Amino acid sequence: MVHIAAVPRKDGVARLPTMAARLRTVVGRHPEFLASPAALVLLLAAWEFGPGWLGISTILIPPPSEAFQAAVEGLFGGNLLSHLAITCWEALAGFAIGIAAAFIVGGITAYSRLFERTIYGYLLAIQTMPKVALAPLFIAWLGFGLASKVVVAALLSFFPVLVNVVVGLKRCEPGKIDIMRTLAASELQIFRFVRLPNALPYVFSGLNVAIVFALTGAIAAEFIGSREGLGYAMLMANAEMNMPRTFAILALLGFVGFISMRRLISRQGGSSTGRLWFRRTNGDGGRHFDELSFCGHGSHRPLGRACDGRALQDQLRPDDDRNRPRPCRAYLRTESELLAGRKS
Repeated sequence: MVHIAAVPRKDGVARLPTMAARLRTVVGRHPEFLASPAALVLLLAAWEFGPGWLGISTILIPPPSEAFQAAVEGLFGGNLLSHLAITCWEALAGFAIGIAAAFIVGGITAYSRLFERTIYGYLLAIQTMPKVALAPLFIAWLGFGLASKVVVAALLSFFPVLVNVVVGLKRCEPGKIDIMRTLAASELQIFRFVRLPNALPYVFSGLNVAIVFALTGAIAAEFIGSREGLGYAMLMANAEMNMPRTFAILALLGFVGFISMRRLISRQGGSSTGRLWFRRTNGDGGRHFDELSFCGHGSHRPLGRACDGRALQDQLRPDDDRNRPRPCRAYLRTESELLAGRKS
């Protein structure tokens, strides 16, 4: 957020800055607000007039104005909207199935050393294969309907999430797990409040790749054998040498992929924090609660003797004034608190 202060005049009366001054302030602090639209305008201008200057026929590279006109006609007057809905459904269904399977297999791999040594190696070997080449097999087995496209999309989105889930669950600081076990936390609580928050940054990195792979798998399967979808529509446009419609479909695919990644990135912020409440009963029967906060990916760090159970219990303080949890700040502190302490 940009704060613009009032400018005092000589007579002592404050006045707001002019619109030009506001624009200069915003552009000076955030030059990308001006640079990004300018780069887009230059790219479209080069695309619009560049082929004509170089002597390239507009049949091969149509200008963006014709591609935009073809997109509008196809979405509102043609069948591009129905093809777009089918392709999005195939990609999203395959993406959901792929990440669900990746979470299950990744969790088993992280917790079972026997499974990791026997099965996980074969999964990594399958990952090295060009999985798009398996699309003809799934189409031959499942037919030309939606099922074959969903399976191909799920297969392509499975492996990026699987690898990141395994890495995220394994790369957890031992001090955090030792604290939880010192406080008699169950394995489910350790997974829920320590391992899973720590793995979320890795998981979202895999999801950003998987959503693009799912869309790629759906389009590739439609290329091989389909009667509907954007891949089928692109093949028909190429057969008719309708290049504006082909470029319009490519723009739609890029827009869908961009929106999907932006949604995942917006969900990523603030998703790696976990909290665990410990209930203790005193000798007089009164119950008090203490909070131990964890944040994945190293934002919280254990300080002091993290595994000393007696010292940790001394730091857990009951809240006698209010009947609600009170945070424990003795062993886990944020990086901002550490920096504030160093500056002071």
